Amino acid sequence: MSALYQRDESGFLFQDSPIVGGTEVNPDPIETNQVNLNEMLYGADLNLSLGTDRNEANFRFSGLYRDDFNTDPRDEGSISSLYLDLSDRKLDASLRLGRQTRNTGGVFGRFDGVYAGMQVNDRLKVNGVAGYPVQSSRDVYVANDRRFLATSLDLSVIPDVLDTTVYFLDQTYGNLKDRQAAGFEFRYFQDNRTAYGVFDYDTHYGQMNLTLLNGTLKFKDDSSVTVALDYRRSPFLTTQNAIFGQTVSDPNQLRDMYSDEEIYQIAEDRTAYSRSAYISLARPLTEKLQLNFDVIASNVSGTKNSAGVEAQPPTGTEVYYSTQLVASDVFKQGAIAIFGLRYADLATQVSYQFNGRLPVTRSLRLSPRLRIDDRNSSDGTFSRTSGRGSVAATWSPKRMLHFEFEGGGVYSDSANTQSTSQERGYFLTIGIRKDF
Repeated sequence: MSALYQRDESGFLFQDSPIVGGTEVNPDPIETNQVNLNEMLYGADLNLSLGTDRNEANFRFSGLYRDDFNTDPRDEGSISSLYLDLSDRKLDASLRLGRQTRNTGGVFGRFDGVYAGMQVNDRLKVNGVAGYPVQSSRDVYVANDRRFLATSLDLSVIPDVLDTTVYFLDQTYGNLKDRQAAGFEFRYFQDNRTAYGVFDYDTHYGQMNLTLLNGTLKFKDDSSVTVALDYRRSPFLTTQNAIFGQTVSDPNQLRDMYSDEEIYQIAEDRTAYSRSAYISLARPLTEKLQLNFDVIASNVSGTKNSAGVEAQPPTGTEVYYSTQLVASDVFKQGAIAIFGLRYADLATQVSYQFNGRLPVTRSLRLSPRLRIDDRNSSDGTFSRTSGRGSVAATWSPKRMLHFEFEGGGVYSDSANTQSTSQERGYFLTIGIRKDF
């Protein structure tokens, strides 16, 4: 059980830039103040289990109640997990009913429904999933307008070395096909090498939805290199994307104006392509120092002009370079300090970061954080310098009782060809968590 109070308040100063040759050489500034957050969060994470030598039952609930003092109505609930898990050791089978999250077998995210799995033999497991996708944990009721059915096979090709999964999923949205996918996953683990891959192809749209490849190689000196390639539709290609830019909340409502084939084409037009490549190097310098270096290149394609919605331009390829120096047991055992530097080349941005953890006593831990960003547009028409710093503290006077506090401030100075602005603010959180 937990209770957390959050407050975030900012003050802004806006001023128009003087017009060269104009009569107004010092426009009056505009000052505003606003409360961004002023709320209480009440959380509960409940796990109950009951079992025998053969059977086991587990109940899980994880939810949050939000009381927002800034809005009316003020209250809002969210449910992350709410399910009953049943297993039979003799049959080597399991069944899970309720709100749950799955990230394999073609199901990527939270849903309300049922999952069942059975181990046929040492190398083969059969899975079945059916339910309704959950857009947000704030949707506390079951929305049955979208539904899916998926089946998958987990195959151990080389025991403890190479596992694979093949799947098929069919998802509808009312009278429309929302997503129909066939896919393949693999997981490889051996000594100092690991690899993971996912290939998801939408058989209805005839489009690749996701291709992800990730591999890590570790060396004898404990250094490592990780490479990842990621291609995906952004967001995932579903018929629901046809509502973007429209005044409807359900793509079936577009059937009064468009044919089903036109709706499917609109959904494609609203869905961009996202591509990224990532390489990471990690090398220990000493027993207490490690250096990390990452390079990420990414871009997002544009979208098409159709159904009264204007096309969106592509982002262009942006490359991010970052490095971290991680120091452990600084000042005392258990203390960690992380110094980071990040550079982006498209809209030039340099970020300086520091994160730390300092165990003051056995029951008190401090965690300071600081980030400073300096950003300039490539054409020189915009610049922004901002910073955010805080200190978090966790005090655990008893084994299952925790008090949490974080307080800090933010600032930013921005300028473009027409105006300048300043932001100054603070934020704080105060909470208590009790485990039973």
